[in-house]
Amino acid sequence: MEEESSARKVMGNYLKIIDPEEVTEGFQPANPATLEVTKMVMKELKRNQFKGDDSQDPWEHLINFKETCALQKRTGKVTDDQKKLFLFSYSLARQAKDWLYCLPARTIETWKDLEEKFLEKYFTKSQYDERKAELLEFKQERKESLSQSYERFKLLKR
Repeated sequence: MEEESSARKVMGNYLKIIDPEEVTEGFQPANPATLEVTKMVMKELKRNQFKGDDSQDPWEHLINFKETCALQKRTGKVTDDQKKLFLFSYSLARQAKDWLYCLPARTIETWKDLEEKFLEKYFTKSQYDERKAELLEFKQERKESLSQSYERFKLLKR
């Protein structure tokens, strides 16, 4: 009798979802919106996907992403924040997309919230140290005008 009540569970039983509400539908911002994404914008988002490995610069990805977002027209009462939050998942792949889909649903209120979480995750200490060293060691190059040097410096600060 006692054996029946304490039946052994096999590993597969732990993987079964008991509550269908537990199934994630992917990243869900707190104030979601829906857009009809143009083919050109979708192509650009896919072409510049961030995968989450150390070889990619998260700041550069965000700059490219914002440029692509500017190509997508807003419809109705969709805000710029909602547009970026809607499109961001299309700009990610592999580990980065997995990370996004693991964020708790409806915890991201604004684009700034998501941007900060993204940089916390993917702007590594080594990337920070490298940028800091470049800024601290910055010098005007030979035969470089002051304005050219200043433009190069501004690019480093981004």
